[in-house]
Amino acid sequence: MAQMSYIALLKGVNVGGNNLLPMTELRMIAESLNWDNVQTYIQSGNLVFTSKNSDTAYMQTALINAIMAAKGFAQHTRIISDKQLDDMINANPFDVPLDAGNKLHLMVSLDHNLTIDMTAVDAVRIDSEKFEIVNDVAYLYAPDGVGRSKLFAKLPKLLSQDVTARNYKTILKLQALSEQI
Repeated sequence: MAQMSYIALLKGVNVGGNNLLPMTELRMIAESLNWDNVQTYIQSGNLVFTSKNSDTAYMQTALINAIMAAKGFAQHTRIISDKQLDDMINANPFDVPLDAGNKLHLMVSLDHNLTIDMTAVDAVRIDSEKFEIVNDVAYLYAPDGVGRSKLFAKLPKLLSQDVTARNYKTILKLQALSEQI
């Protein structure tokens, strides 16, 4: 079986001094699972690797268990293939310039089947913000920045499933890394 490229998106790593996981340790943990070409991107739990295994649910469980064994905490994780990442990028419902990559955020469901009450979204969304769910990814374009967005702050409670968020710039970088390995 040929090696395939995968991306692991960990939730809540190295945020606010909690769940501290240096990326060198995350790489070592991934390599201990017999994953190859392991790379990390920034300190927020982004991992790119290749594997002959194609069972992402199995890989997720293996990574969560390995982090628990090494660090003493279980980290919510979603592992996707490079094709799934490409599909997420291509499904972006908003026509925004590439230099707006830090204003567009993708919230990837950790457990699939993502839904939301759009009435609740519309109650806090300002006119300049755009929000849409495509498959198991929520897309938020906040031109004033997510730090000022009341919707971004409330989304984790409004969504039907737990998510991990990445800005578009990070998603594109992960795509580039997965294409290089």
